[in-house]
Amino acid sequence: MVLSAHTHEVTLGAIIVSPTNVYGATAGEPLSATDLDVVNAGGAIVVEAGEDLYLGRLDLELNDKRIKSANWTAIPVDESVAEDPATALLVEAAVEPFVAGKDGKVERHSFLPGGIAQELLRTVVM
Repeated sequence: MVLSAHTHEVTLGAIIVSPTNVYGATAGEPLSATDLDVVNAGGAIVVEAGEDLYLGRLDLELNDKRIKSANWTAIPVDESVAEDPATALLVEAAVEPFVAGKDGKVERHSFLPGGIAQELLRTVVM
């Protein structure tokens, strides 16, 4: 299984990859028995939630090291999705050093490697 994000694309239906074929599964439907046979025979499920517009959810049911069922959903992020206050506070604290936030100061001018990750770790650990 490949959970992708860097291509900035959205796969509304999972992409099924075998050694000889690549095809799209039916969007909004669980993977078919044929799709699961391909994956369980050494293929792959590739999904992409895009950038900022969707949140991806991949539900898998496993049994004896095999995927028994799989369902990929690209959930649109719009005003119908309620903001989680606790998460909003974590994001605000992590981003604040990079923008002129409440204190008006900018401590960093870029998201250097590990920069935002280090801020998130500090926020979560403390």
